[in-house]
Amino acid sequence: MKYTALTIGPIHKTLQSAKSTKALWAASYMFSYIMKEIIKKVNLKEDDIILPYHEKSDLSAINGVGLFPDRLIVKGEIPNLQSIIDLVIAEFAKKVSTDIKEDEKKVKNYLLEYLMINFLEVDLDENTNVIDAVNKLLDTAELKQPVLSQAHKNYVNRFLEEKFYNFLVTSEFDKLSKRFPSTIEIANSELKDVNLSKFNYYVNGLFKGEKDEDKTDNQQQFIDKIKSANEFKATYRNYQKYIAVVQADGDNIGTFIKKLYGMQGATSLIRRFSKNLLEFATESVKLIKHYQGTPIYAGGDDLLFMAPVAHSAIDDNENVYVKKSILTLIDEIDQVFCKLFTVYNEDGFDFKSIIKSLPKKPSMSYGISVSYYKFPLNEALAEGVNQLFYTAKKTCNKNAVSYAVLKHSGQYFGTTFHKNEGSYKSYQELIKQQVQDGDYIHGVVYKLEPLRTVFYGIGLVEKDDDRNKKFDNFFVNNFNEGIHIHKVDGEKELIPFLLQLKQLFKDVYTEHKVFAGTTDDEKKAINTNNLNKIYAALRFIGFLTEKEER
Repeated sequence: MKYTALTIGPIHKTLQSAKSTKALWAASYMFSYIMKEIIKKVNLKEDDIILPYHEKSDLSAINGVGLFPDRLIVKGEIPNLQSIIDLVIAEFAKKVSTDIKEDEKKVKNYLLEYLMINFLEVDLDENTNVIDAVNKLLDTAELKQPVLSQAHKNYVNRFLEEKFYNFLVTSEFDKLSKRFPSTIEIANSELKDVNLSKFNYYVNGLFKGEKDEDKTDNQQQFIDKIKSANEFKATYRNYQKYIAVVQADGDNIGTFIKKLYGMQGATSLIRRFSKNLLEFATESVKLIKHYQGTPIYAGGDDLLFMAPVAHSAIDDNENVYVKKSILTLIDEIDQVFCKLFTVYNEDGFDFKSIIKSLPKKPSMSYGISVSYYKFPLNEALAEGVNQLFYTAKKTCNKNAVSYAVLKHSGQYFGTTFHKNEGSYKSYQELIKQQVQDGDYIHGVVYKLEPLRTVFYGIGLVEKDDDRNKKFDNFFVNNFNEGIHIHKVDGEKELIPFLLQLKQLFKDVYTEHKVFAGTTDDEKKAINTNNLNKIYAALRFIGFLTEKEER
């Protein structure tokens, strides 16, 4: 059986060149747009396209985010494919040249050199794992980097960055907001749920014209007005000057596909799998937008988005608390993934039973970069990639969340949690607990920091029950001041925050046992890693509760 496959790039290089939010979005959307145009023009039967799944209705609306991935795999040959590609590039070049007011021929020639659109035709046995085999060939094709003879005339960069709002942005966002949100707007976008009209009033008053969003004075005025507005000042926290950039990618997807290819009715199974990937992407976009985040890319199991770090609220007693955080959004996305790939049993497709026979089930890993709104966006993006691929997927063996907080002061902290571990659930519950402010968290860390040897001794206790009792005694003995306790049914008890922190200690030291080390150095290293994880967790919660930069 003959197959045709196509890949488009250079995606990573283009994203890394982006300095503004609008350029980052447009850089990603550009490749999805070009892929969409190619698929429209090849005019194949929907059943002939193995990846990505689409229906004709999908080609007309992409909901403000790129849903078309960078690879196309189809059954059979595509007549005149090179001519189709050249036509798509020529049409795209015409729109780009209009936007940047440059000679159309020069732009087209540059794009022909810049865009890495490679395709191949290959004969494969019908029982072959087509996706795996073709992807390996495309990986090799992508290694061929073009040498740009017109590198000094970077029309792509001018189109993405210098043109304030190119045709990609205006076509997708003009109807809703007439402009693409800047980093400070995204960082504060949780406030839309508090008072949308007031939020928009400040945005429209300060970011009217081109480049206004890049002016430091305008950004500072925006923050000052938000902090002093009656509608927002009660819940204002320092984290609202920070933005979360999230990279997400599926785990063990190749193993799942391999299993599908070995089963009867593989073609139908793969098509359903592709359809579920599209549904996962579209549902994830809805969740991100509901959280007031801004999706950049959603190609199947591969997500990239920017979002506020958290959402704060005030209770009936006028206490401010974290209503939800970026981890809440990740959980919601995970629930959709689980529904579509691990427990899916609909329309005659029983993925749930298939998963049971796999050594590792599909999951999602996340890399989160939290940085100050003025921090270089390409560096925040690179840190998100680092957290995803070199920490969550590598050191934590996938199905993990890894984050780094890059403080404006120059401080840096972060950690990684495996999502199946009890400590991750304890951590999420800890975030929800109310505390007075960031000073309280700082005080707790200050009290715990000198006691590393005490925790080392507790960690050497081998029986879980005995070790947990020692943690109970430790918290009772070390947090007995009035600020740490309250009365429940007339009896003194640790406040809920400390009870949940104690549970986090128990879970971390159960999952990563200090006594399991074979040498004293290994045992001490495990203890240090455990405490670093807990301290990073506490510092993040402190970060969420601080009113001003510490």
